[in-house]
Amino acid sequence: MKPTQNVESSPKLIPVRNLLENLENGKLELPIFQRNKVWTNKMKERFKESLSKNYPFGSILIHQKAYDERQLLIDGYQRLSTIKEFCEQPFNSLKWEEFNINDDQLLDILKNEKIMKKFKNQIIYKFQIERNATTYQIIKNVLNDIILKQKNSDQFNILQLADKIEPLISFKIDEIKRKSENLKDTTIPVIIVTTFDQHEVIADIFTKLNTSGQKLSKYEIAAADWQDIQIKINDYKNDSFSKQIVDKIKEKYKYYEENKNKTGIQMNKKASDLDKDASIDLFELLFGFSKVLEDISNNLFLPTKNKKIDIFEEGFEIINYCMGGVNKNFDKLNKKFIEFFNIKNNNIELNEIVSLLKYVKTTVKAVNDYFGHDSNKILLGSLNNKNIVWGTNEKEDAGSLLKPSKFQSISFVVEIFRTIFRNNNKFENYNEKFDQEITKEIQNNFYLAQHYVYDTFNDLFSKSSNKTVDDIISSNIFRYNKPIEKGEMLYSVEKVINNFNVKSNNNKSKRPKFDKSIRILISITYQNILSTTYNIDSYHIDHLIPFKISENKNEKIDINRLGNLALIDSESNSIKSDKDLYKLIKGEIFSTEEVENWTFINRNEFGLFSFEGKEWKQIEKDLQNMSEIRESRYIEKFMKFWKYS
Repeated sequence: MKPTQNVESSPKLIPVRNLLENLENGKLELPIFQRNKVWTNKMKERFKESLSKNYPFGSILIHQKAYDERQLLIDGYQRLSTIKEFCEQPFNSLKWEEFNINDDQLLDILKNEKIMKKFKNQIIYKFQIERNATTYQIIKNVLNDIILKQKNSDQFNILQLADKIEPLISFKIDEIKRKSENLKDTTIPVIIVTTFDQHEVIADIFTKLNTSGQKLSKYEIAAADWQDIQIKINDYKNDSFSKQIVDKIKEKYKYYEENKNKTGIQMNKKASDLDKDASIDLFELLFGFSKVLEDISNNLFLPTKNKKIDIFEEGFEIINYCMGGVNKNFDKLNKKFIEFFNIKNNNIELNEIVSLLKYVKTTVKAVNDYFGHDSNKILLGSLNNKNIVWGTNEKEDAGSLLKPSKFQSISFVVEIFRTIFRNNNKFENYNEKFDQEITKEIQNNFYLAQHYVYDTFNDLFSKSSNKTVDDIISSNIFRYNKPIEKGEMLYSVEKVINNFNVKSNNNKSKRPKFDKSIRILISITYQNILSTTYNIDSYHIDHLIPFKISENKNEKIDINRLGNLALIDSESNSIKSDKDLYKLIKGEIFSTEEVENWTFINRNEFGLFSFEGKEWKQIEKDLQNMSEIRESRYIEKFMKFWKYS
């Protein structure tokens, strides 16, 4: 990184003792909500082993604003917390095996196998919790706890037993204590980055210097400078929505308070401090708000792994875009807030902000509810809670609903919000009727369902793409208030079918995999079956001419074409299995009506999926004819769903 006038980087070697003291007295701070637990115990043990062997490791990164005594630990928290743990709790990782004491040797002293086993189990725990006791005292206390509960306890001389065991254990204990004390005087590499202006640049610096190998949310990085904006929450309990936000923040702090031994993370703030200080910073506000959005957006976004503490990035993205920010300027969201709300001296009341947040939340909920409505839920691969099993791994995909991609969902919310509030930047009072108004607005003036399918078919939103959302903000390019032209939709569905046929038949020895586009197409074309009310709760997508028919043939046929695949209820599919469906109809196992529903072909065409007694070339020819007929009917049903004439 080239130095600039705004930034100075100073590499230093600082004793561990000094860093720990600075953490303790508050001179070195953690940005609030700095990073979630990302190191496993295994990783911590590896790092401790490296420490004990004096192996080098990456620099700790500290940010300091010029003329400000406060320092922020930006990168290296996991390393420093592990060092702190080893210095303050050196026996946390101690195992009995490290004493190298033979069981026969210990049994020769204690004369009782039951007592020996209990001693081995309890002694490690005692060393971990009794930090100030001597080795001899701990051994004696453990023996007391065990032996005094024995019926013949008077036969044991606890002091003599402790005298004999102490030399066996003390060598290892003294060694660990010595290493722990020596580590405090060890110097470790630290880079102090001083910024003189434009302090948000620290986010970019962190990305370039990050040595941890662990991915941080970009908002966690940027938030190092977001603590300056303080939001007063004196009256938050008087508004149910404000209370929701603050409660989400409290939940995170409570989680860390209750699980600090498990996570190894001690936050520099407690849940009770929110009421005591009557203030939160901007990052806390957006964290709490984003968690509220997570609760109401299950049709749009995947949930976080730990809903109490994990960053719901989509919430940050949405508020950034709704306020007119773009992705590349995410780190300036704090400045956007200052400008948007005309914040003076970095202080503002929550009730001055909350109306905007309510409008955003209501927009998110309206879009989420739109996709949860029965008429649109078919687009997500389900109706009436029917489950579709898309492959052989039922545990993996049975009943799993599709969702728009992350940025597609964000774009829906942002465009609707920006359209409604295009000429209004004032959010002083929330209109309680807005939830009803926006629901009608989406239903009457937007074509989200069409665009969801069309954009998915054309891969407009890749996993990380946000250009389309940026265009909404930068160029006011609005799309969702216009329907997709018939020709464009027809071309897209034909392309999806063709791509599937080519890809799935490149390797005819494997069953096909169904991507999102094909799942949407099948769900729509089979909507009449999925919407029926008879008592069937799951369906399989399977071959009409069985997949196995070509397994032993040297010349493979296009067995995996979409035209040879049908959605069949699980019970019927189990009966059909690899049998000749035409013969099952003749034997009245299945009615012609239900097979017509599965296959989209007429009874006079049923012979096309018959295969028993046919020459191989005839099977291949019939498969091609059937596939062409059925694929044309897939398209016909798909286009009819959108009411194209």
